[in-house]
Amino acid sequence: AVTMTGFSYNDKTVTVMVDGAAHTVRTHLNSNEGIVRDAGVKLNPNDKVISSSASVQNGTTLTVVRAIPVYVTVNGKTRAVFTTETTAQGVANELGFKMP
Repeated sequence: AVTMTGFSYNDKTVTVMVDGAAHTVRTHLNSNEGIVRDAGVKLNPNDKVISSSASVQNGTTLTVVRAIPVYVTVNGKTRAVFTTETTAQGVANELGFKMP
């Protein structure tokens, strides 16, 4: 009789970078967000997960980029927008504004 348990043949070692700390995890998951959550990291709605490779494989690094509030004033009205963009142009593009 042959008995198989687990999915160890699919396990990969992945590094999750979040808030300045590196966490090494072994996983059989292929979803970036799933791996990050499985590592105990809480993702906020506008956070991004950036992968060092096109698909998750042994040695992949997943970097969590936290969204921060940016205050945008349009026509005299100010609102907070959570974004991972790092430039005014990037925020404008994300919001659909065309810069002159």
